[in-house]
Amino acid sequence: MNIAKSYLDGFEGSSGGGSRDIPLNKIVRLADQACRFAIVSNWSTDDTTALAEKADAGVPESDLDDMQEIYYGFGGQLIGQLFVGQQTEILPVSNLNQICVRSRPGKTGRVYYAWFW
Repeated sequence: MNIAKSYLDGFEGSSGGGSRDIPLNKIVRLADQACRFAIVSNWSTDDTTALAEKADAGVPESDLDDMQEIYYGFGGQLIGQLFVGQQTEILPVSNLNQICVRSRPGKTGRVYYAWFW
């Protein structure tokens, strides 16, 4: 039996990515795409300083706390929060549609993702 030494040994080279609009006050699933791992990102294409080194979120001078966070989870249950410029660690999933996302209440949004096989 061949046992992987690390989860990175599971990468076979295929990958892809995309984005999805998040409608107002809705939890939505990502695309139906078989994979082994995924990363969810709250990147911004606006001219923002959110990617610069700043104080922790919640501190008034922080660009991270700009009311544009998204929430993510699995099977309809939200478990995490991403401020602008942040991304998850590598998530072990068998399909992107296991991941659900929602924007801040009262806002729409866009989520970016990458998948790996």
